[in-house]
Amino acid sequence: MQDKTMEKPQLLIKPWKIGEQFVYQCSLCGQEFIVPEDRSPKEGMAELWAAFHEHIEDVHGCPPEW
Repeated sequence: MQDKTMEKPQLLIKPWKIGEQFVYQCSLCGQEFIVPEDRSPKEGMAELWAAFHEHIEDVHGCPPEW
């Protein structure tokens, strides 16, 4: 049974400088995620979210519904 008291991972925006690409990171471990530049903004964000969800399942053992 999964421990429901564990902290829920979040996708955070890393501190950013004007003119640079946004970098996102996992709130639990700091793993960085970048939106692919060769996709439309909508497709790029969908890919970023998919990578983050795969990361939290594989690395942190979080259930898919998180």
